[in-house]
Amino acid sequence: MYRRTWLIGLAIITGIVLGSLTVPLPAHSSSALKLEITTSPEVKQIIPDQTLARTTVRLLDEKGEPIRDARVRIHVDNPARARLWNTDFPWVEGTPLLELDTWTTDGTVTWEMMYPIRGRYTFEVTAILPDGREMSGKGTLKLRENPAEVRNFLILVVLLISVGLGSGYWIGRGQYTHTTSVALGLTLTFLAFTPVAWAHGSPPQDSAVRTEDVQLSAQEGEKTANVILSPGTGRVGTMNTVRVQVQDSAGNPLPAQVTVEAWHLEDEYTVYRFNLNIPDGETTLRMQFFDGAPHDLRFFITTADGTSFKLNTPIDVVGLAPPLYIKLRVLGFLLLPVLLGLVGGIWWGRRPRKNPLAPIPA
Repeated sequence: MYRRTWLIGLAIITGIVLGSLTVPLPAHSSSALKLEITTSPEVKQIIPDQTLARTTVRLLDEKGEPIRDARVRIHVDNPARARLWNTDFPWVEGTPLLELDTWTTDGTVTWEMMYPIRGRYTFEVTAILPDGREMSGKGTLKLRENPAEVRNFLILVVLLISVGLGSGYWIGRGQYTHTTSVALGLTLTFLAFTPVAWAHGSPPQDSAVRTEDVQLSAQEGEKTANVILSPGTGRVGTMNTVRVQVQDSAGNPLPAQVTVEAWHLEDEYTVYRFNLNIPDGETTLRMQFFDGAPHDLRFFITTADGTSFKLNTPIDVVGLAPPLYIKLRVLGFLLLPVLLGLVGGIWWGRRPRKNPLAPIPA
């Protein structure tokens, strides 16, 4: 009896003592990270698939102070799939756009890129501080549609309504002619091929896919720069991985600054430009080539003592035709103005017309 009471009392005292102890948080625990995302030019001036925009992500802690001397990983996702009207690159919608791994000394990370489509881009950022703590945060960036495409679409709708209205009027007046049949036939044929042209896609070219990795290497004195591109061919909707390593003759990593540039060979413009700080001598970058055209990947590497390397490799990108359901949906949207104009024209043509010479009834 007394022994059992003594054991219960000892257990209670032990629980109180252990409960009063402060258990430190593990070093890898994550806390909130505030993001300030800015662009140059401003967001409202960025035209998807046309403007090379400088994007700056500023990392702030809970107190609003910049995160310094931290390793940063940034992941960017494309806007979600459109519910009604698809974008120029339907296979890109809702897919990862890029991932980059770099270091920041002043709390900012900056790169240049061409955003492919309209909509809301999602940024996920993780910062690893010098003491091992992790901080993570999310942010968004919303782009408008290209004003020229909106204007061209409205002009197209007006033209389609006009064709339907004119054809409906002649049908309503009982003057359906061979010319009307030809006009409607040409309009429907044009609409049948329009969804393909608007989707900016090319037929699949799976036979051109190069699955093996591409390895590049350059040597200056006792220093070596290595680049691995995996896979060796891009594909719209998926990402390619780029690994960069800078080493001495003994295989020890060397701090360096790395610039990675993706150059569109057909239209001759820059799609991506990253300036990465790699104090530990290596980094990994993942990016999507959203346009089915050949690109040239260029690398400019400079070590702390001024040794520089230049490497490049061409990369083919497999383009994909728009999915069938998107073609049918776009075709339906474009047929609607014609049908509305046709119905309105028939109603207009069948309305009784007053004779201006008829006598006015008394």
